[in-house]
Amino acid sequence: MLRSLSFAKKILLAAALVVVFAFSCFILYNDYRQREAVRTDTENYLGEIGTLTASNIQSWLEGRMHLVEGLASQLALLDQPDEANIARQLEQPV
Repeated sequence: MLRSLSFAKKILLAAALVVVFAFSCFILYNDYRQREAVRTDTENYLGEIGTLTASNIQSWLEGRMHLVEGLASQLALLDQPDEANIARQLEQPV
């Protein structure tokens, strides 16, 4: 097949193959860079979400601890610490 082509057509075919090869390399390189960027962004996002979630859980637990400490101090200040007074304190809405 190549023997039947003229020299100009052979040069044109070679140039076209070089252009196709260059575009293919560019596409592969661009795909690699985009994949790495997406992976890095995802890792950063998940790290931030994990930190935020841990902070929210810590705040929630600290709030619960303050509620329990407040209830304990109320129970300690009761004049008559019998079961009825303790039950009434424990049944109060928060």
